[in-house]
Amino acid sequence: MSDGDTNGLFYYLGTNKGTTAWTNPYAQLAYSVAATSYVDNFVTMTDRMVNAHPNNTWTQNSSYMQVDLGANNAIIPNYVSVRAWVNADRFPRNFKIQGSNDNTTFTDLLVVTNNTTIIAASQWLSLPITGVTTAYRYLRYSVFAPGNSFGTLDVVLSEWEFYGVIPTPDPLFGSVALLMPMNTASDLTDVKSGRVVNNSGTTNSTLILDPFGGNNGVRSFNGSSSFTVIRDSALELPGDFSIEFFIYPTANTPPATSWGIIETRSALLAQPFQLASSNVGALSFYDGTEFITPANSIQLNQWNYINLSRSGANLKLHTNGIERFSQIDTVSLNFPGNLIFGQILNTGYGGITGYATQLRITRAYRNGSIVPTAAFPTS
Repeated sequence: MSDGDTNGLFYYLGTNKGTTAWTNPYAQLAYSVAATSYVDNFVTMTDRMVNAHPNNTWTQNSSYMQVDLGANNAIIPNYVSVRAWVNADRFPRNFKIQGSNDNTTFTDLLVVTNNTTIIAASQWLSLPITGVTTAYRYLRYSVFAPGNSFGTLDVVLSEWEFYGVIPTPDPLFGSVALLMPMNTASDLTDVKSGRVVNNSGTTNSTLILDPFGGNNGVRSFNGSSSFTVIRDSALELPGDFSIEFFIYPTANTPPATSWGIIETRSALLAQPFQLASSNVGALSFYDGTEFITPANSIQLNQWNYINLSRSGANLKLHTNGIERFSQIDTVSLNFPGNLIFGQILNTGYGGITGYATQLRITRAYRNGSIVPTAAFPTS
């Protein structure tokens, strides 16, 4: 699985996802291409990806070529292959492989410095991409230093190819009301609507791995001044729904009697929805009519998958795939004003001290006994 074989992403797209013989995927509009300046030889190419110089920026630093896989495609990359062209001064020595889901913020997936593997024209260089658990729509090859002392900074490749995992699309994505990955790539963007969510003091942290073992960044909360405010959320969940996220609490926050995770609020009045920890190890759910507090439902210093879902009139709370309570509940959960994540603003309540990532609200039931093993799909 390397050196431009038939197992790569662009070959897969060129065969219409494995259903036809190979044809140029760019010509059949399987993806679109962008570059720092002009793009050459995509339409006429007969090989994998590029045939001659796709981008000629000469001395511009951080020149790049990128591919947009489209709204319905993404990949979790774990390997990349690039092939040199004829110019020895432009062999791939110093470059970055980057990913993005909004075409604005790009995350470094691989940084290559002074790699001298390629010594001849048409030679391949294949490298692993490690620690990535997010699927990306936009893939970029960016040059940040010349191939040698006489080289230029333009991108010159004869071929390139990506390998990895193509996530299965979410069959309930049409019912998703809010999707915030809360990682470096998307940070506080609601990727379902594209809007950026306001926040108060939260910072992005790569101090710990995300729940799936990747170093993709998570949100950090300090227990007091940091929380995320989803303003004018206008969410209403009258029927089936699911609210999911991952949290990594590191401490209770004194002198609070509880640390808050999520609540709804309009002006100064808390609306009928709260999810907090009333003491170490116990979650407390409030729907406006009663508190439900199952014991031993959350653990400190580890990732916890939280799933609050309703199917029909049956409301269930799962943490880490274990059912903590199940009861009849038909209250319409209403988010008329702001949705607060990371804190409860009532007197005597603190907020999360620790980390959080992957917040998803769906107007449909999701089985909380199944713990996700990858970031939530964005399509």
